Amino acid sequence: MRTRKVYHGTNGDNILSILASGKIHPSAQGEIFFAEWQWENALQHGGDLRRGLTFVIGVQISYPDGVREERRATPGAPDTLVLRTGTSINAKVLELHVRRKSDEGFHVTHHFGEAAIREVLEA
Repeated sequence: MRTRKVYHGTNGDNILSILASGKIHPSAQGEIFFAEWQWENALQHGGDLRRGLTFVIGVQISYPDGVREERRATPGAPDTLVLRTGTSINAKVLELHVRRKSDEGFHVTHHFGEAAIREVLEA
């Protein structure tokens, strides 16, 4: 079993689902994308139109040794880690990074622990 901390950009409803289930599900193509080292590199995938915010979670993932790992640069994310798997992987959300646009530019806040993360997402 492999365990590591990575970053995943997704909308708030998906984050709430990850909190509830403790799992991240692969796409129909059997892929799960992460930024391996910098949370900022996952921002492009965390847009949430309903909330008008952008989210990235820091997440501790665990997965079997048989899951294939691919490291490659993708547009905007030079530290992309792709897991290829046909099943969900274990995930514990550790932190939430929130980007908000204002007239002055972008403002980022950071939230740690499940209660603080839920408070942001359920507001």
